[in-house]
Amino acid sequence: MKSFFLKILKYKLKKLARLTLWRYRPGIIGVTGSVGKTSAKMAIAAVLKGERLVRFAKGNFNNEIGLPLSILGDYSETKGFFFWPAVIFKSIWQIIGPRNKNYPELLILEYAADKSGDIKYLLSIARPNVSVVTAIGDVPVHVEFYAGPEEVAREKGRLIEFLPVAGFAVLNSDDESVFNLKDRTRAHVMTFGFGRNANLRITNYEIREFEDKPIGISFKLEYGGSVVQVKIDDVFGKAGSYAAAASAAVGIAFGLNLVKISEQLKNYKPARGRMDLVEGQKNSLILDDSYNASPLSMKAALDTLKDIS
Repeated sequence: MKSFFLKILKYKLKKLARLTLWRYRPGIIGVTGSVGKTSAKMAIAAVLKGERLVRFAKGNFNNEIGLPLSILGDYSETKGFFFWPAVIFKSIWQIIGPRNKNYPELLILEYAADKSGDIKYLLSIARPNVSVVTAIGDVPVHVEFYAGPEEVAREKGRLIEFLPVAGFAVLNSDDESVFNLKDRTRAHVMTFGFGRNANLRITNYEIREFEDKPIGISFKLEYGGSVVQVKIDDVFGKAGSYAAAASAAVGIAFGLNLVKISEQLKNYKPARGRMDLVEGQKNSLILDDSYNASPLSMKAALDTLKDIS
């Protein structure tokens, strides 16, 4: 009975989401990767919020239920007996009723790929104009549901294959599996990373401290001969700089300059459980990176711990 209800719900949400996109025609920014999706999504939202009316997927809304729900409304949880009937009613009215003036100009959506075929299904609901691939690594998350890491990369790469020619593919050049995807799209390719081959390069990264307590990170972003200093509070680790660089690449795709992007990044706050600094007992400090884990994110967490004096 439960599986039958979910099947019907998925069908209705898909149809309603597609009709909503048809009526409102928002720009779509898609984010995928084995790690760093949520951080990149929130950094992109911070960069674009002051310029456009933006909605980003709340929580872990990145599957066949969560992605269309993010298109239909600004929902953060799916609780309550009347939740789904209310969602369906509001969505139908949003399509056939008076035009919703508060519907966002840009949607920032996460595309999860727990198994082969997931990205293809999500793309049948919403195809991005800008696609971001954060990181995959040598041993990706959910690799047990694939034939191997190469198949994971192929599945994630679908997000850039369907981009329009005028679209943008934003790729992490430091991750070989992600960088190699550049040949799978006709769209403009923008790369980011610490390496010299990145279009948007991160340099001079360091963890900022005050009175023996870490307070955030600082680094420089270099693009097209321009350089800006970026300082972000309450963000720790190189993962934070990667998220910021990905968001900067998206900002450039939308016509923002580096100075404006660096100012907007001051508003970036990470999601809970992603390198949160928590005060413990007896003046101790705890780095909380407990939300999820892969070999890549575990190594990044340990590297961050090593970098803090």
